[in-house]
Amino acid sequence: MAKKKKSADEGKAGDPFIQMFLTLSLILLAFFIMLNAISTKSESKQKKALGSVLGTFGILPGSWASDDKTVHPNARNFMPLQGLDDGFEKVKFESDRLVRSGRIAKDDVELTFDESKGELKVVLSDQIMFPAAESSLSPRMFALLDQLAEISRTSGGHTTVIGHTDDRKPTGGSNWALSLERSTLIAQYLEAAGKLGHGAVRAEGAASYAPRKTNDNEEGRRSNRRVEIVVKLPPGA
Repeated sequence: MAKKKKSADEGKAGDPFIQMFLTLSLILLAFFIMLNAISTKSESKQKKALGSVLGTFGILPGSWASDDKTVHPNARNFMPLQGLDDGFEKVKFESDRLVRSGRIAKDDVELTFDESKGELKVVLSDQIMFPAAESSLSPRMFALLDQLAEISRTSGGHTTVIGHTDDRKPTGGSNWALSLERSTLIAQYLEAAGKLGHGAVRAEGAASYAPRKTNDNEEGRRSNRRVEIVVKLPPGA
């Protein structure tokens, strides 16, 4: 009987060793994840890697902590922001696909993602969206707009569509009317494609009053004729 008791005690003494081994393994895994994060230039990907490390120890943003069952302080920012970041990659993929197929030029689409502002911005040349001085939407851009609609829906962000023109007056109308008509058409498409709620999308027309370049030459006018689509997380999201 004494021997059996000793054997049982030895088994219990081995448990801390196993726990220490598993803990060290997790620490090593976390270390290699951090090394990989440091080696990349993408701040958002660094944060995702950090999130993986935190998740290993039960404190992933947006989840319950394993010790005190409280939500991590950054939980309210993690998922919506990740949605915008992932959305940026999807829109970029679609844009690159259109460029490779020759359907648009590389400078017809500009993409920016400002993580600090929680803002995704897409600038589209008017010539790939609309025929000259018209407001009918080009079907070749539907797939990209579908991606933007999905981003707005899944992130819970607010989308603003702003139409811009050059300073030349269109036939039978005004630049104010043309810029607003175009932005409204895109806003309506996004609202329908993403099944967005009332007030989730807003259309604005800036006419020729927010130029990026001079209107004195065709290159400048071409740059000024554009549509800007901005998906922004709501305050406190």
